[in-house]
Amino acid sequence: MLQDKGSDISNYDQRIRQLLEIMPSYDALYSFTISIVRKLGQLRTSYIEKNIYANRSDFEVMHAQSSLLIIHAQLERLKLQLYEVTRRRPIRPASYHGDDLLQK
Repeated sequence: MLQDKGSDISNYDQRIRQLLEIMPSYDALYSFTISIVRKLGQLRTSYIEKNIYANRSDFEVMHAQSSLLIIHAQLERLKLQLYEVTRRRPIRPASYHGDDLLQK
């Protein structure tokens, strides 16, 4: 029985020695993992900021496009109004030496 306890203690000591031997590699792995997690957090933050900027730019482009569409519609309406006005006006105004007789 004492031999079993002695054997258990020597196995336990051997296991502790093995763990102590791999401790530097564990510390290195832990440091590496922490640095990777930190970099991934920074990348996530950077991605979120760039995504916000891209969404803001998309909204600005949509605003500019809608403004241009409204302006285009207004120009088309003005063209139609101008066409209607020129169509109603006589082709050859009654004039005397370039002056409109109706305005005299």
